[in-house]
Amino acid sequence: MLGGNAEQIVVIAPDRLGIFNGTSGTFGGFRSFEVIPSVVPPAQILSAAGTTSQTPSIVGYRLGSGIVVDVGLPAFSASLAHDVDAQELLRQLWTLLRR
Repeated sequence: MLGGNAEQIVVIAPDRLGIFNGTSGTFGGFRSFEVIPSVVPPAQILSAAGTTSQTPSIVGYRLGSGIVVDVGLPAFSASLAHDVDAQELLRQLWTLLRR
């Protein structure tokens, strides 16, 4: 589901995967966002960020023995050129996923 007019995406505590470590906890400047649907049990969201706790746009969860992270921000890749928080999120994702 695509949403619109995202003013700020904020981290929804707790961040059990640590993917938001090193960020300010807010991601701004996104004109649209995708609402990530609920994950299906036995998976459980461990880290999330969104415009509200009911509309997460970034989610991280364990699925079996792996970890899945969905980033539902259409302009996320473009933001990497100038947004320090987006750069740090990507750095944390690589650190987590390469373990």
